[in-house]
Amino acid sequence: MLHEPPYTRRYWQGLERRGTLIYEFEAVAKSAGESEPRKIDGVILPNVPSVTIGGVTKDEWHWEGLSEVAKEVLRSKLKGQRIICVQTKADRGGFCLIGQSVFSPRLLELETFSPHRPVMSVAICGGLHPTLWDLLENKYGVTVHVDRTPRGDGRLPNRKEGEGDVAKDARRVRSYWKNLQRGSLAFDYPLLQESSRSVLNAHAVIWLNGPYREVGYKELPEQFNPEDEVTVVTTRLNHPRPGMCSMGRALFSWELMKLIHPNSKVRMVIPCGEKDTGLEVLLKLKEFEHIEIIPTEYRTDCPY
Repeated sequence: MLHEPPYTRRYWQGLERRGTLIYEFEAVAKSAGESEPRKIDGVILPNVPSVTIGGVTKDEWHWEGLSEVAKEVLRSKLKGQRIICVQTKADRGGFCLIGQSVFSPRLLELETFSPHRPVMSVAICGGLHPTLWDLLENKYGVTVHVDRTPRGDGRLPNRKEGEGDVAKDARRVRSYWKNLQRGSLAFDYPLLQESSRSVLNAHAVIWLNGPYREVGYKELPEQFNPEDEVTVVTTRLNHPRPGMCSMGRALFSWELMKLIHPNSKVRMVIPCGEKDTGLEVLLKLKEFEHIEIIPTEYRTDCPY
């Protein structure tokens, strides 16, 4: 997160009415055994000129390092206020950024902050594929703000978003598929050609009407039939719970799959070691009801 705050701050300073900016605002607190903390790069309160805590008045506050009393003061300032939720990537945007920018404002609306609805969402990045940009703005109401200013290390923000938090857990995928005992499994199904050297993939696709075996994606039908049932699978490597990045990959893998196969029945699943109550509540919203988080233990007959 070293390079993101200057981009968030620059966007805030460019607003006609900028109000107060809170960096790394915690929308969901960590709960042992239930959920991970969910932070937002920037929460802007345009109609709150400044906030006074402990005799100090400022229009910029950093969540990290504040006392619980100070955090409660900032939380209280969200009630009834117009809010701009900012997620930032000091590089090109990908599944992680778009997931955070879609789900973060919903978390603010669902939690006890009681903001003025709807919460405005902004995704700041060095660039974004036009197809993802169109989906993000026109279907999910997120404003994409491109800032190509060089980063603090002098590099332009033009690298592809790394896999990191959205890397594939092949063992979890195979365990889920073997529990189903049904369909043809194909890994790394191509969804979107970003450039001549870069492709956005679904972690895996299961063609439920196909023979029960693992195949290469080219062995799947070029175009699925209306009666075909297709499950798109997203996982998260080296972590038992899904995160907003893996949720973003799930949501937009489904969207891209529907663009490729508009007539097929497409379902989205996230096999994981443990559910996350902080995120699972989002899937009760109608717009995300096609996504399902399914606890899936590793099978002994799936060593990799």
